[in-house]
Amino acid sequence: MRRSALQVAEAHKIDPSDMQWYAAFHNTTHHPHLHMIVYSKKLKQGYLTNKAIEKMRGMFANDIFRNEQYHLFALQTKMRDELKDEVKERLDELYRRSQEKISCDDKMHGLFEKLIGQLKNHQGKMLYGYLVKPIKETVDTIVAELAKDSRVADFYAEWNNINREKLSTYYDKPKPDIPLEENKEFRSIKNSVVRTAVLMMKLSEQSQQPISAPEINSAVTGLVSILGRLFSTSCQKQYARLNTQIDSKLKSKIAEKKLAQGLKIDRSYKEDIDEDEEQEQGFGLSL
Repeated sequence: MRRSALQVAEAHKIDPSDMQWYAAFHNTTHHPHLHMIVYSKKLKQGYLTNKAIEKMRGMFANDIFRNEQYHLFALQTKMRDELKDEVKERLDELYRRSQEKISCDDKMHGLFEKLIGQLKNHQGKMLYGYLVKPIKETVDTIVAELAKDSRVADFYAEWNNINREKLSTYYDKPKPDIPLEENKEFRSIKNSVVRTAVLMMKLSEQSQQPISAPEINSAVTGLVSILGRLFSTSCQKQYARLNTQIDSKLKSKIAEKKLAQGLKIDRSYKEDIDEDEEQEQGFGLSL
């Protein structure tokens, strides 16, 4: 109480130098609590509104239950990050299907087609905060549709459970859960939706772009060059085969003349002739 005296005086609309307070702490096992009286030395000072009461309650709760609240905030942040990662996977899958031109007739695809059409006429920044109301409504509808995914719904339900526990420290009555598309804690999801729609729009524009004449000429020139190299390589192989056949026939005639004259043929020379004939037969089969 001493640590928060200035904030208490401000909440009661009392000058700190005029504030008087008394407090009694009841340390019961099931419900530790504090009874407090605050007033001003000057009778015309001091009044309390409901908003000021909530502010003081939050101030004391943050001070007294700091460790417990820190734990809840950490859990809630973890759930929020996991939910965003799950949404990102769904959006990446939609973009991949768009890249591969996988046809689908589901509601989500139709909503993105609508959003892309709206964004084509948008002149400002491609961020949710800069969009006009009709486009924002389409984005909100897409987020609401994403929230129906089973894993996204599970993460959001857990986030709400932690949020209710956290808020119970500050409020007597529980605050109702709000839909994902209305929750400012998850506003970045809306920008992710817009970003995905912009990528899909650019992909569509690229696929519809006509091929220019220089690009066609370059492709044709490249094809002719490849065919020319293939033809040149084929001719070189044919020429090598013909030379091999001629050498084989010449060697054979020389060998026949030597035999007719009664001369002895060198064994290695005869093996070369046989090898050439085998190669010639092999070439004949491959042709």
